[in-house]
Amino acid sequence: MTFFLPHALLQKRSNSDKASRVFVYIDQEISDQIKAINDSIKQQLSPKRWRWSVKVTVKIGRLDRETSLFPDKKSWCYLLPIKAEVRKKLAIKEGDLVWIHIDLMDYYKIL
Repeated sequence: MTFFLPHALLQKRSNSDKASRVFVYIDQEISDQIKAINDSIKQQLSPKRWRWSVKVTVKIGRLDRETSLFPDKKSWCYLLPIKAEVRKKLAIKEGDLVWIHIDLMDYYKIL
């Protein structure tokens, strides 16, 4: 299952105990779809294993990488962390709009 985010905004999020990190917030509609698919995957692949993150392959610009989406407790949307090395390679920074393709990795295991 593939999702396309044409205008994803890189945003900084900081915790008092951790350094600031840059994320893309996945909008509510797409987050709901991802959650539904992930819940189904968990039941079919490993119902006893609780997993709140979602394994994905992400394409940002010319770069493909495997990572995970994490739920945000405040907004109930998923967050896509964008590591510093990725931002440096792509010359992107907080506040930039990027195009992102997200593939759910485990989805293909159950087909």
